[in-house]
Amino acid sequence: YVFSVCSLIYLIFQVIYGSGARKFAFQNLAPLGCLPAVKQANGNVQECVRLPSEMAELHNKKLLQLLVELSRQLSGFQYSFYDFFSSIQNRVIKSKTYTFETGMAACCGTGSVNGTSCSTSNVCAKPEDYLFFDGKHLTQEGNLQVGHLIWGSDPEVVGPNNLRELLFLPLDITVTLADIQEAMVATMPRQIKIESLYDIKKMEAEMENQWLYEVDKATSFLI
Repeated sequence: YVFSVCSLIYLIFQVIYGSGARKFAFQNLAPLGCLPAVKQANGNVQECVRLPSEMAELHNKKLLQLLVELSRQLSGFQYSFYDFFSSIQNRVIKSKTYTFETGMAACCGTGSVNGTSCSTSNVCAKPEDYLFFDGKHLTQEGNLQVGHLIWGSDPEVVGPNNLRELLFLPLDITVTLADIQEAMVATMPRQIKIESLYDIKKMEAEMENQWLYEVDKATSFLI
């Protein structure tokens, strides 16, 4: 199934490239077994459900291989690939390290980890303490951190270019993942402290300047 999906993605990429696109931004799949809705449905509250996460991991590996292949086949093909899987998994396991009180339960919903039936009558008092807003979606704070990482983090989180680099990278330059990894080994330490990834206050200021939120006008959530 993963091979079938990625084969279709491969064909779609080629069609879009043929229409003139040269810069592509992606994030991989989250650890699906860590979603509150999935854990609650499987009766596994304390740990992520193994099979859904393994399927997502398999898809992510194949997708990255596909991107590396396309960067070698198509002239001028440039991409940014964000490791959403690891970002969410880390925040589920070590939620307090990333400023959340919990990465296990959702802010809104019913059941053992609030995995289903989110409504205005069962929203938590402090959504910023939660990684997940409902059984499948992140809170605004969770999305804020993800957005910052996609925009400006280092190649261990998003590579071979982050989104900011991708936007300003000249079209006549092709940077492959192998080039970035080789440079990383020579110039960067393997261990990166969480404090160096982002500063929360700086993140909030940067994001406010780039996007205007009209939360009071939002009447529904789109999948």
